[in-house]
Amino acid sequence: MLTFVGTAEFMKIKRWIRSLQLNSINRGVSDRDNLILILVLALLMFQLGKGIFSQQMKSPGIDELLHIQFGLDFWKKQDYGYGFSNPTLPQRIMALPQMLFASDSTGLRLWLGRIPVFLTMLMLGAVLFVWVRARTGNGGALIALVLYAFCPNILAHGSIAGTDMMAAAAFFISLICYIALIRKVTLLRLVAAGSVLGMLFTTKLVAFFILPTLLALGIFRSIDHWPLHLFGRSVTQKWQKGLALGGIVLILGGFVVSTIWGIYGFQFRDRRGDEISSVDQMKRIDIDTPMLSWAATHRVLPETYLLAVNMMLTVTSNGYLRGENSYEGWWWYFPYAFLVKTPIPTLLCFLLGFGAAVVQLCRFPDEPSTDVPRNVLEWIGLTLSVVFYMGIAMTSTYNVGIRLIVVPSLIRAGFP
Repeated sequence: MLTFVGTAEFMKIKRWIRSLQLNSINRGVSDRDNLILILVLALLMFQLGKGIFSQQMKSPGIDELLHIQFGLDFWKKQDYGYGFSNPTLPQRIMALPQMLFASDSTGLRLWLGRIPVFLTMLMLGAVLFVWVRARTGNGGALIALVLYAFCPNILAHGSIAGTDMMAAAAFFISLICYIALIRKVTLLRLVAAGSVLGMLFTTKLVAFFILPTLLALGIFRSIDHWPLHLFGRSVTQKWQKGLALGGIVLILGGFVVSTIWGIYGFQFRDRRGDEISSVDQMKRIDIDTPMLSWAATHRVLPETYLLAVNMMLTVTSNGYLRGENSYEGWWWYFPYAFLVKTPIPTLLCFLLGFGAAVVQLCRFPDEPSTDVPRNVLEWIGLTLSVVFYMGIAMTSTYNVGIRLIVVPSLIRAGFP
């Protein structure tokens, strides 16, 4: 009896010790997660605090108040004739606080217009961390977020009423939604990718820079060895995958065109009518673009949007580099500016991440499997987005800064 009691008590004590060990392990996991959460919040709050603090020292930028006023005109008058050099979505968003809290104070109007950009900067940082963490773990996600939080270009453009921060966010989210879609096609992923791509093309015309990357990823998925999961079915034949992906591209294009029309109020010409018709503007400034003229004649897209595309293709600017000015630009402007203005730790992480991607891609098996190997599409997509973006930028004479090529590089750096 004593032996039985002793054994029973011993087993109780053993179970109690085991429970303490499990609780300790659980607390360790919880503590680690809590620490990571604190670090993430601290980095994002640093960005927000830096942006708010900088408001006391920054005078209005040359186009900040213009963006806000254009947004108000878009909302109140459906007038798209002003500010036609960019699509209208960012200006609409920046004008929303002004619509809710109307003020004649220039300082308050500027502050209200910058709030959506602050929030976009924080949102992009959170999305970047969550997405990278799901693929590389906490280490890679924290590296990417640290590089993002302390990036001078992000800190600068995340605290002014401009379009670049929203364009960077839309570019990245469009890319990752498209990658998720071609990995496994579902109705939800199709709607999400189409909606975000539509937002990208109504945010800034650098949206066209993403097309070579999307095309290359689509071709890769058409000819690779892995099946395409299409609405619950597994498609293995290459010609079938190509046909399915071609149909998906057409659907995404429909989303983009519909979103553009919706943002422009489903009207071909702004409400001032023929007074400053963009077709007349194209004739006056002698722009010969047959494809866009055809699109305007057949009303494929709103007239003001087509004029903005024309401007993007033909505009020149008085660029500055190393004490010289030029309207023709320099092909090496963007690589040089990127190397000079990007922090050295970011450049080192970028090189390490690119090297790791090459090594991992060489190790992928050629034999068919049930799914695309983990992260292969992400490695290819992020790398190509940087290569294509830089390559297109180098052909442009519009040498005004490197802010639009920074975010893809940061993501590539933190995704080893």
